[in-house]
Amino acid sequence: ITCDVPAAASVSLNGAVTPGEFILAPGATMQVSQSKGALLWFTLGAAAKGPFTLPAPGRVFSWSSGSGKIKIENSDVLWGVLSAAGSDCVVQNSDLYAAGCHFDGDAKVSFKDVHNKMELADFAPEASDRQIRFQRTKVLAWNFYANGNASVSVSGSTFGEALGFGSGKIDVRDSTCDGTGGYIGTENKSELKMANCKISSPVIARDESKMTFEKCEISGNIYAAGKATIKLIGCKISGEVVRDPTATIQKQ
Repeated sequence: ITCDVPAAASVSLNGAVTPGEFILAPGATMQVSQSKGALLWFTLGAAAKGPFTLPAPGRVFSWSSGSGKIKIENSDVLWGVLSAAGSDCVVQNSDLYAAGCHFDGDAKVSFKDVHNKMELADFAPEASDRQIRFQRTKVLAWNFYANGNASVSVSGSTFGEALGFGSGKIDVRDSTCDGTGGYIGTENKSELKMANCKISSPVIARDESKMTFEKCEISGNIYAAGKATIKLIGCKISGEVVRDPTATIQKQ
C-alpha cells in the first residue's frame, strides 16, 4: 500500500511486516517499532534547509529525526526522499531505496547521466524551483514526476519511473526505464515523449493524456485508457498492447 501522511497526521507501526510505503509530509508524526520492510519517504520541500542524512538501510535500533517526530526502534526500514519545490538541501552520506523528484507549476528541470544504483559523489539537478544536491549518496531508483505545467527532461540515464499529471510534460532521450521504481504513466492532459529508449516497465496512458515513443524497445505491456493517445513510431514491441474502445494507439 501507499499511505500519504500529511502534516497533522500520526502513524504508528508495531510488529508490522512489509506494510508498504509512507509519504511523510513535513510535520507528520510516525513511530516504527519491531517492524520490517516499511519504506519511509521524507518530503524535502521549503522547510528542508542544510544537510540531510539518513541511517544505513536495514536494522535500525534507535533513531529519531531532527524534529523528533519520526522515531524508529528495532526495525528494518528502507529510505526514500521526495524532492519538492523550495528546498535548499544537501542529501549526504545516505543509501536511498528511491529518490522521487516532483515538479509542479511552471518548473523546468533537466537530468543527464543519472543512473539507478549509482553512488553520487556530488550531483545537483538543474532545477528552476529548488536547490538540492546529493553528495556521497547512493540511489537505487530515480523517479520523475511532472505536474501542473512543469517540464522535465531526461537524457542518457537509467531510472525507475516517470509519471505525468495535469498538463506536465516529460521528454526522455537515450535512456532506460528498468521499472525498479514503478512504470511509465500519464494522466489528465499530460504529455510524454521518449526516443531511442529501452523500457521494461508497464506503459499506461489515462484520461486525455498523450504519449509518443520513437525508435524505442518496449518489453512491458502497453495500455491506453479513457481518451488517451499513444503513438509508436519505429518501435520494437514485445509486450501486450491493449486499449479501451475510446482510446487510440497508433503504430507507424
